[in-house]
Amino acid sequence: MTLPDRYRIAPKLAGACVLGVALALSVHDFAEARSALSERPPLPAMGPSLRKAVAFATAEQPGTIIIRKDEKALYLVTRQGQALRYQISVGRDGFGWTGIVKVGAKTEWPEWRPPQEM
Repeated sequence: MTLPDRYRIAPKLAGACVLGVALALSVHDFAEARSALSERPPLPAMGPSLRKAVAFATAEQPGTIIIRKDEKALYLVTRQGQALRYQISVGRDGFGWTGIVKVGAKTEWPEWRPPQEM
């Protein structure tokens, strides 16, 4: 005796539904666990006005960061003649620095305290 086609497909559909529910629960559980691990609030997405790809004439290598305080801008050189421009805030005069600095470490949510003079 041969079963009609609808009876052969039913177990496959049921299996697909069970798998779909299991995957959905797994994704939900993962997202919930990840948010529980992070005590910090999420950073908001950066708007298009804060970051722009621009033409940028420099002899610096890709990956170099150039800060132009007078423009309130940070440039990340991406390739010859191009960079990503980020809007930044700058401190008042007298608390800045000039020169070349190598980034020694990257830290998420670094601690910073203003000096006594501020």
